[in-house]
Amino acid sequence: MKSNHGRAAHWAAGWSSLLLICTGCASPRWGSDIARHQQQAVAHIAACYSADLALLRAQLASAVAARRIILLGALHREMIARAYITTALEADPSALDADLSDPAVSSALVSEVRLGRMSASQARAWLADYALSLRLGDGGALRDSMLARLAPIIEADEAGASLIAAFDDHARNVASLLTEAGANAAALGALSDTEPQWSAAAEVAAQEAWRRLVLDRITNPARRAAAEELLRLLLDPGRA
Repeated sequence: MKSNHGRAAHWAAGWSSLLLICTGCASPRWGSDIARHQQQAVAHIAACYSADLALLRAQLASAVAARRIILLGALHREMIARAYITTALEADPSALDADLSDPAVSSALVSEVRLGRMSASQARAWLADYALSLRLGDGGALRDSMLARLAPIIEADEAGASLIAAFDDHARNVASLLTEAGANAAALGALSDTEPQWSAAAEVAAQEAWRRLVLDRITNPARRAAAEELLRLLLDPGRA
């Protein structure tokens, strides 16, 4: 007994043959109109999807960038709140040392030391450089680059890049499917504009597919013979 997938494949093959037969036997103008409308529909869908995906990507990138700005601001405010940076924009390593010695206290800079990403001396040096960046008046570029060395920003950047990469992969898959659909529509259009040329082997293969799928179900000999003749005429209208 054939599996469901096997039966589905046979039926798909049969219906594909019927589509080609009907396209070839129908009025050339009728077939050409259908193919043209199909091409136009596919092109319209492709244009809409491309525009929608471009807009969604822009929105996604903006959301990721906005989230990064929020994190940068939160980290900077934490430096002020923990008194690592004085009101004169100077580093206060003693405040950092106090937090490092208190297991109950946690901050992004303290976590860098506790997770082994920085030593205590490296954290103090980072804090001094960060305080200097605040006094440079470069619009915050150096400040942000300093904060970007901390784990929260690194992790956010990695997550954002992964999310955008996954979206881009999805967009490429959609574009590939639409390109394939467009190529299929163009091929059907080209087929509808030409007279079908059936080789003997193709005719035999089509007859066999339809015999297996349809003709074998006709038990009445006279009706079966009439159906076989009709199939031959459909495969080669020139015989009519």
